[in-house]
Amino acid sequence: MTARSASTAEAARRPDTSAPWMELVSRWSPHTYSPGATRTRRRNGWGETWAEVEPHVAADIPIGRIVRREEVADLVAFLASPRADAIHGQNIRIDGGALGVLT
Repeated sequence: MTARSASTAEAARRPDTSAPWMELVSRWSPHTYSPGATRTRRRNGWGETWAEVEPHVAADIPIGRIVRREEVADLVAFLASPRADAIHGQNIRIDGGALGVLT
């Protein structure tokens, strides 16, 4: 490896903190959320009404019910707010604990 290619390789590994995108990245924090069974208008063919579906689905959820869409919306609003500034790049499960019971 020549001295020039070695210095080029080293430069490629160093972050360019002078780049204009660094200011944006410093203010932007990507998050994902993973909802479990969520009570919405759609029931995915589980049954005719939520009253019919929920007892069967909720039996496997530790909180004993399906997550409400308002709860998911509240999580998303929180993550988009300044109050979530200390949280960076996380995937947050909002499933009533259902994923924790899978083996």
